[in-house]
Amino acid sequence: MVRRILFFLACLLFCHSADAQFFGQPVIGAQVFVEPGQTAEDIDEFFSILERNHMKVARIRMFGAHIFRGDNPDYSLYDAAFDSAERHGVKIFATLFPTTDELHDVGGFKFPHSKQHLQEIDEYVRNVVKHFKDHPALSVWVLQNEPGFKAFRFTDTDLSDEVKAQWLKSLPKTDYDNGFLKADFVNERFVTYYTLWYLKHIADIVIAEDPVHGRHVNPFQIMGYMSAHDYDGYESILTSLGLSMHYASHFAIFNENEYTMATSLMNDIIRSGARSNPYWVTEIQAGNVMASGRTPYCPPGNHVSQYLWTSLARGAKGIMFWTLNPRAAVQEAGEWGLIDYLRGDTDRLLAARKVALALEEHGDQIEKMKPVSAPITILYSHESFYVERFNARAYPSDKEARKIDCVEKALSTAYAAISANGVCPEVCELKAFDWNNAQGRVVVLPDCLAVPSKYWNKIREFVDAGGKLIITGRSMYYDENMFCVPMYRPFPLADCFGAELKEYKATADYFPIGDNLIGHLWRGVIKPNGAEVILSKNGEVLGTRNQYGKGSVVWVPTPIELGAYHQDMSGLEAFYTKECKDAIEVTPIRLVKPVNGIVLAALKSETSALVVITNKTGDKKTVKLMMPFKEAEIIDGNGKINGHSVSLAADDFVALICK
Repeated sequence: MVRRILFFLACLLFCHSADAQFFGQPVIGAQVFVEPGQTAEDIDEFFSILERNHMKVARIRMFGAHIFRGDNPDYSLYDAAFDSAERHGVKIFATLFPTTDELHDVGGFKFPHSKQHLQEIDEYVRNVVKHFKDHPALSVWVLQNEPGFKAFRFTDTDLSDEVKAQWLKSLPKTDYDNGFLKADFVNERFVTYYTLWYLKHIADIVIAEDPVHGRHVNPFQIMGYMSAHDYDGYESILTSLGLSMHYASHFAIFNENEYTMATSLMNDIIRSGARSNPYWVTEIQAGNVMASGRTPYCPPGNHVSQYLWTSLARGAKGIMFWTLNPRAAVQEAGEWGLIDYLRGDTDRLLAARKVALALEEHGDQIEKMKPVSAPITILYSHESFYVERFNARAYPSDKEARKIDCVEKALSTAYAAISANGVCPEVCELKAFDWNNAQGRVVVLPDCLAVPSKYWNKIREFVDAGGKLIITGRSMYYDENMFCVPMYRPFPLADCFGAELKEYKATADYFPIGDNLIGHLWRGVIKPNGAEVILSKNGEVLGTRNQYGKGSVVWVPTPIELGAYHQDMSGLEAFYTKECKDAIEVTPIRLVKPVNGIVLAALKSETSALVVITNKTGDKKTVKLMMPFKEAEIIDGNGKINGHSVSLAADDFVALICK
């Protein structure tokens, strides 16, 4: 018994030291793609490249198809990789990847094909974990590559039928029933549950075999699959959360000039999803694509620097490139590489090396810093995405507000408009927001199509306690059952809003709202009942402000984010700058004046800060910082500092340590 207790305490000590090392000072790394045909010398050269470029972590995909090809497991490829990693001082994120069709399933299946298949998966996981759990190079088990991908193209199996039946029996009964028909989103909700169920199933096996090392997953294309993940559930089974972030594949709703802003946004979404756990950028695009990806793109070195520093300044504890070396054959052959075909340095690798060196020098300071965010939170709901897909598939259209990604576009445009002030808002699900923390906080609901009934009173209490609500577009048009909420008599938040929605009128693709704002497709008309009119045209009220308790509500039911999306952002930026003025001004690090196209991200401790500024305006810009530090040192980038003023050439950036 004493030996068992001592062993348990040793495990705890090991876990603590591992967390301190790998979830403390942020690090840069890359996927080493291991495949048949490589020699031990090839593999060692890849890890030597990592060491030479100060990259301290690697991810390896543990292909079941490679290990279990014959009658007996053959771990030789991966033994060589782990041994090489140890020699070169590199720690490994080992991605579990059960046997699949190597030619046609490049990313791996997301759910078992049957009960029998689950047993085969279990055997694979046990064998691989047992084999490598004691290797000194091992740091973390990645339970599955990119969960969530293809989540809404789900196929029923004998296993899923059984799990679904058990899940349906466990669902609590709801007290909310208004007597009308209910949309059926059971399948969408089940896929989210089933994803968590499967990950927990794998995690339980891993923990049984290896209670020492960490557990991690990297959700795929989070802007398109935001409703596929139960982040609360992930928190309980993982030690860290990650994401895949590929500009050629995952940034379709952005133009290239917006990639740095979108990098900040995706980091903020996944940081919120990680809850109390640290988060990583598990995959970031390393090189060129030829056949794969939606958009041909090879990030130049200065863009790599922007993406790395922006992610670090939003709180990423580590970033790994996909991939160091491109795979050699079949799908994705020769693509995504950080090194060239001759295994030489690229501008991308040199940029990454410079960041890694800066982290070595300043890591002690950065480790103590926390992300600087404005007390502004953009909220989204899973139900909005359910409704978005339901409507877009039933009635396909080329209009932005009726496309399958309209909610994501509205959310990202609100984020961009607010961040023009050099501040980053928080982004999270309705259920994750702390509704009790109201004083001085702003909540933004940009085209949040469905707001479930259980949040209506939370919104009222939040405003009453001193919070501010900015609600735009078609937010709260539906409840969780696709009932049209404005048709309630009385409207559930009529007292809080001081108004009701009369109707929507199809108007034009783009049309003016007031002096500066641009509406899209529908003009939302309000009937005030005590609220102040802030926008009107031809006798119709288009926007209101209402004081309720200690707080206020600003309501513009026209889709103004989609009106500004890839159009003129100036009016939307002015709107949010005005309405979020108090929240912006209490943010300790920000721009003195908003500048469209300047992306600022920051970490801060009591004594220092990391401030990253990127100029995507298209012209040379000088911006002035508001911050509580007197001195600033450039640790990367080509900007110039004069006091609190920073000058940047077009498409340049600067990373500053401020004291």
